Amino acid sequence: MKIRAIINVKVGSPIIPRNIKDPSGQFGNLRNANAQLVKRYASIKKGVRALISSFSPVIVTNAAVYEYQLDAQRYNSINLFLQQLLYDDLLDNQQGAFTNRWWLNANLTSAYTDGTSDALQSAKNIAVVDIVGQEISQQVRGTQLEQIVFSQGFQSRVGLIQSRVFEEMKGLSDSTKTDLANTLARGMASGKGVKALTKDVMKRVDVSHSRSKRIVRTEILNAYRTATAAETDVLNEDVYADSDWGMLQLWFSALAPTSRPNHVIKHGETYTTQEVREFYTLAANAINCLCSQSPVLANKKTGEILQKPLQERMRKAKTTYQKTFGLVKKKAA
Repeated sequence: MKIRAIINVKVGSPIIPRNIKDPSGQFGNLRNANAQLVKRYASIKKGVRALISSFSPVIVTNAAVYEYQLDAQRYNSINLFLQQLLYDDLLDNQQGAFTNRWWLNANLTSAYTDGTSDALQSAKNIAVVDIVGQEISQQVRGTQLEQIVFSQGFQSRVGLIQSRVFEEMKGLSDSTKTDLANTLARGMASGKGVKALTKDVMKRVDVSHSRSKRIVRTEILNAYRTATAAETDVLNEDVYADSDWGMLQLWFSALAPTSRPNHVIKHGETYTTQEVREFYTLAANAINCLCSQSPVLANKKTGEILQKPLQERMRKAKTTYQKTFGLVKKKAA
């Protein structure tokens, strides 16, 4: 069916973010995960303080320089203690092995389920009978979220994300252990007191905490986007394969003061799922990205989408944002 022949047909709209600053609707999920991190890093700090307080240095000169009993065996024991502490608090496992009980699994699963749910609901909204036909409309609208969530494919994709993010957090734990151990060794070698040692090490723990928050934020939002793309692909392959129509992804930028220009410029534009994936493999595009994408219906021959009014509103909002933050280049005089 040609687009001009369906002007008077209600085309339906994808899920639109309630909060433009939170396109994926994951702020609550992120808040819960970050609250967990706060508790876990508080435990790490408590353990590190206990370790340092056990050193019992000997005062060498004028109560300003301290001497510690540090040899290879003691250094190795410090490394082991720190590794077990970090693995226990960040990985829920002192051996550093992935487990289904890992604390972040629930947050990643929630984000992935939300992405699947939003993509499916968007697909249902735009599968208008007068446009895609009775058969396709029934196929899309008859698909239930429960069918997808309990499918082997869904479980495998979620499991892959969980295990990959676990390895990323394990890498952070290992690098943090090395950082803390080296900070302690340098401080002890230079004769710093317990108070100064503790201050130095706590700063490094805070650095690790910041890095862990970046991982959590990046990966929860990535799980949401991955699910959206996956569901779009499934419907395109299983339902729209022989149709004149297919689904593209409409890009929602957060349009926040901190949004990167190359993310903002995509707001209101459409892309294939492959194009979206390729964007997130480049540079640091995925890190701390708040953007999301929703499926819209497009004519395969022309590439035009039916949700034009929505797209135009989004483009206007983007232009306003760009003018506000000076991202629109002025024409040469």
